[in-house]
Formats: sequence, structure tokens, C-alpha cells
Amino acid sequence: MATPSNRAGMPTRIQVGNRTLRFRFVSPKTRPEMHGYNGLTYLDEGEILIDRSLLHDKPLDSFVEVVVHEIFHVIHYVHGVDDDSKEEQFTDAQAKGWLAFLLHNPRFAQWLDGRLTAIRKARKAIT
Repeated sequence: MATPSNRAGMPTRIQVGNRTLRFRFVSPKTRPEMHGYNGLTYLDEGEILIDRSLLHDKPLDSFVEVVVHEIFHVIHYVHGVDDDSKEEQFTDAQAKGWLAFLLHNPRFAQWLDGRLTAIRKARKAIT
């Protein structure tokens, strides 16, 4: 029986502010710039590249950390945070910390999910 992909049910595109980005799962063999990185974000191209080995060869939490880490880069850019080494450290800590928080607070995560659903419905009603 095949191991399910870590991306099962994951959206292929995300919206952050006025930016739409798509996830692409790539190999460092075909994308040399990925060598040494699990993920890279290209804002101008609208792409978040994720090392495809994370889909099956790594634990789910490692995969989610990388995805959240790259999303935080986009969030920081959209909100004017500089992209320097301090930002990289902040992004890494934020991704790991947020994931750990959600894992350790499942009732909060459920509540937040319910709140996000309500917000989406309210925004849809306005448009």
C-alpha cells in the first residue's frame, strides 16, 4: 500500500494580500537553486517551490513547517518586513512556533478554523 502524500488536500494556490502564489514540488536535480533548501519563494513569479522529497520521505510536521515557513516569507513581504538574515531567523522561529502551538492546542486550532470559516462567509456576503 502506498504511503499517502503529505500534501493530500493541500490547496495548489494561496492568496496573501494582493499576491497569488502556486505551490510547485520540485527536485534539486531539476532546479539547482533548491540545493540546500527545502523551500524557496519567488514572489515575482508567483511560486513557492517545495522540495518534492518532503512529500513522502520526511515526517508530515517537517513538510508543514516548510510550507508555513515559505508562506510567512510572503506574509512578511506583503506587510513590509525586510528580507535579511534577521527576517530569515524570525520566519523560521515563527513557522516552527506556530505549528507547535497549533499541535499543542487542538481546541484552539478547531476554534480558529471555525472563526476563519465564519469570516470567509461574512466576507462572501459583503461581495
